[in-house]
Amino acid sequence: MNKDEDAERRSSHAGVYKAFEPGKIGTMELKNRVIYPPMVTHLVSEEGHITDRQIDYYVERARGGAGLIVIESGYPRSTGYPHRIMLGNDKVILGLRKLVEAIHREGAKTVFQVNTHRGRGDEVDPLHLRPSLTPLQASSRDKSPLKI
Repeated sequence: MNKDEDAERRSSHAGVYKAFEPGKIGTMELKNRVIYPPMVTHLVSEEGHITDRQIDYYVERARGGAGLIVIESGYPRSTGYPHRIMLGNDKVILGLRKLVEAIHREGAKTVFQVNTHRGRGDEVDPLHLRPSLTPLQASSRDKSPLKI
């Protein structure tokens, strides 16, 4: 392939090549623009604590080349879903620290998806003993959500 052909090929695929160039989000510098989205893995313990298996899962994504990994959603509440990250107490901090450090060792950055609400049926937060910020109205219980 001569120089002109190579230049033409690169210009026709400029967006693809740009994904592998360094980038920034605010002040956070990334080794590339490949972002691994949050996906529920169910690799967390029943109580919502980070496990070695979950750390291994995210480390593999960092080794695979992702510049930014969005850690699956966690819940800042006293109750939640089994095998989902719980942020209702400080016991999870050590595991989260190990997870972040492992991802950083592979050269990727990480952010965390915080889910403050568990959906329409989540009317009361037992941790704070108050209604949620978006209570389910009695008149809307039998209606399907509107199409967006």
